[in-house]
Amino acid sequence: MAERGLRLLRSGRLAALAGGPAHTADSALFERLVGLGGVLRAVITDGQAGDWAIALQFGPGEVPAEPTTTVRVAHDDIHAMSKGDLAPIQAFLAGRVSIAGDLLLAMQLQALLSELLKAGRDGP
Repeated sequence: MAERGLRLLRSGRLAALAGGPAHTADSALFERLVGLGGVLRAVITDGQAGDWAIALQFGPGEVPAEPTTTVRVAHDDIHAMSKGDLAPIQAFLAGRVSIAGDLLLAMQLQALLSELLKAGRDGP
């Protein structure tokens, strides 16, 4: 997934984020991203170095003590998803991804990431 993200950044498709010429699709995706609100905590489990977590806040304001949404996924499953071998929705339905809290925030982010990665594969 990181490699695809780097290709997306290098492709210039996100120029609107950096103040360059904006593509209509990029602007629409960026506006949807800016419109999100909440804190997403992602927990990757069962990695060689143990579990790790990151929290991302969307929108302004104080960072709350508890996240709006927590997503838990095993290292091997996140790796399979990043390679395209496992669809996120299939992993969720199979119980390999657990989501606690605001399910809508997780679904909105997943949809945005899918669109951004697709844009990176398709090129400018």
